[in-house]
Amino acid sequence: MNASCSSAPSVSRRRLLCGCAGLAALAALSACGRGDERAAAPVPLEVDANTSCTLDGMLLADYPGPKGQMQYASAPKLEWYCDTIELLAVLQRPEWRATAMTTLRFLLDNLYDGRDVFHYWDGTYHLPGMLADQAHLIRALIDASQNTGDADLLLPAEAIAERAIARQKAPNGGFYDILHDARGPAAMGRRNRSILDNATMAESLVRLSYLSRRPELYQEALQALEAFAVDYKEYGYYVAGYGRAVDLVFYQPLFLTIVGDRDSAAAIELRRTALSTYVPSRIVQTLDPKHDPILLGRAGLSADEIGRAHV
Repeated sequence: MNASCSSAPSVSRRRLLCGCAGLAALAALSACGRGDERAAAPVPLEVDANTSCTLDGMLLADYPGPKGQMQYASAPKLEWYCDTIELLAVLQRPEWRATAMTTLRFLLDNLYDGRDVFHYWDGTYHLPGMLADQAHLIRALIDASQNTGDADLLLPAEAIAERAIARQKAPNGGFYDILHDARGPAAMGRRNRSILDNATMAESLVRLSYLSRRPELYQEALQALEAFAVDYKEYGYYVAGYGRAVDLVFYQPLFLTIVGDRDSAAAIELRRTALSTYVPSRIVQTLDPKHDPILLGRAGLSADEIGRAHV
């Protein structure tokens, strides 16, 4: 293994640092009083306001989508996971990854037309432009790319991010939750900036900026976070996702890049080992010289360095 340091995007973080000086203390207070979540019988439990991810501490009720839970016979405490991708990484069940990828392909085929992300499907797609849908699909594409080694999944993620930035970026920072539609229902003419949706989008943009080697996406994430730096304390538990995104700005993620045939046994084992290790900020990418020459060039890596992992 060849380890080399990669630099974080160079930006000024003074405003964010000043605004979020008390975030760590607030996070500590929000964690107080959480009791053990124990299952009296081997049946699925419902997510409540205090349910947090075992791996990264996210409050699961703040984020839509499927969650994972697991209980070992030797341990009474139930373990929770933000999504099925995380759960399959822990359990190392490749058939679950196949199910997750089938779900993602359905979303790309039926709820994304190459331009817009749509909210629901009933034989056709409806309601484009909701920030939450875009942010979570970007995140799903990032997770899928990390777990499968397929860097091509970053292409729709970049396209979705670029379109959200172009159409929903607020003049004073952050992103609006919906598209403006003066001809639609009255509610569609009133746009808000949700700290939940902005936190998810900001974290997705930070991770995408590393994976795609595009520092301008990092800058967009930073501006979105700065928009809430003064009043984030007013949101209570809802600030958890915001804190995760801010943490990625203050502390450079552990970024592991694997170079080689993404379907080779060596690359699969390197990827499995990297993903199964508990590091909340970890980013894992596989670059295949046959498929990813542009990203290899942006990373300053050579196609001759096959079978190596760069940190």
